[in-house]
Amino acid sequence: ASERGKLNTVFDISINFGILLGYITGFIIHMFSPDNWRLMLGCGAILPIIVLGLLSTLPETPHYSVMANQSEQALHDLKRLGRDQEEAKKAVHDIEKEVRRHRRRPKKYWSPGLALAVGFGFFQQIAGSEAILYYTADFLAKAGLTSPLGRLWGNCMVGLCKLIPELVTMKWIDTVGRRPIMLVSAFVLFASLAALSSAFYLEASPIWIIVLLCCCVGSFSIGLGPFTFLVVSENLSSTERSMGVTYCAAANRFTSGLVALTVVSLYNVLGLGNLFAAYAILRLLSTIFYWYTPETAGMSLEEIQAAKDPDNEESDQED
Repeated sequence: ASERGKLNTVFDISINFGILLGYITGFIIHMFSPDNWRLMLGCGAILPIIVLGLLSTLPETPHYSVMANQSEQALHDLKRLGRDQEEAKKAVHDIEKEVRRHRRRPKKYWSPGLALAVGFGFFQQIAGSEAILYYTADFLAKAGLTSPLGRLWGNCMVGLCKLIPELVTMKWIDTVGRRPIMLVSAFVLFASLAALSSAFYLEASPIWIIVLLCCCVGSFSIGLGPFTFLVVSENLSSTERSMGVTYCAAANRFTSGLVALTVVSLYNVLGLGNLFAAYAILRLLSTIFYWYTPETAGMSLEEIQAAKDPDNEESDQED
C-alpha cells in the first residue's frame, strides 16, 4: 500500500519513455533519410517483440489466484514480488476475506464503482491531450514553423515534457495523496490550454507554441496521465476490478479515438484558438468530477473495500 502509487507510475513512465523514444527515432531517421516513413514505422515493431517475449515471465495477480481458489499460488507470487512470508500470508488472508465478502452478493454489471471507472476513462481524454501528441507537428506548422526537422524537434520536446513530470510526481503520490495531485493536474492543464488558445488567437511565435504545448502535456503527466487507472483499480472490489478497468479502458480509448478523429475537422472549422478554448472549458468542467475522487493513499486494497462497506466487514468477522 505504501508504494502502490509509485509502482503504478513506473508503468506510465515506461509508456512515455517509449513515446519519447519514438519521437527521437523519427528525428534521427529524418536527419539521415528524409521522409523514409517505412523505416520509421518498422522501428516501432522492435520493442513490442521484446515485450511479447517478456510476458511469459509475468506472474498472475494474487487477487485472481485467490478468486480461482489458488491461494498457494497467490502466496508464492507475493513472495516472488518481494513480500516476506508473514506479509504474504497476511495479504492472502485479507484477499480471501474480501473475496468471501463480495461473493455473497449477486454479480453486477453496473455499480457506483463501475460508473466511476467509466467517468475516469472519459474525463482523462475528453480535453484533447491525445490531440497534442498526435498533431504537434500540424499545430506547429499552423503556427508558422515551416521546417520538417524543426517540427520533429518540437515533437521531441513535447515527449520529454510528458516524461519528466512523472519522474518527479512519483515521489509524492503515496504521501501527498491521489486526489490533491489530480486536482492540481486538472487545473494547471486548464490554465495551459487557455493560454495555448490565447497564443493561437494572438498568432504567437512557434517557440511560444512549443512551450505551451509542453506545459499542457507536462500538467497532464503530473496526475491525470499516470494515476487514472490507479485510482480506478483501487476503488473497485476484487470481483469487479477486471470488469471496471475494462470499462475504464473502453471509455478511455473511445474518447481518445473520438478526439483524434475530430481534431483536424474541428480546427479547420473553428480555428486552433477556438478549439483549445473548447478543450480548456471541458477540462475545467472535469475538475468537478475529480473533486469527488475518493482518497486511497496509504490504504491496502482490502482496507479500502472494508471502509466502503463496514457492515459486511463486521459480518465477515462474525463468520
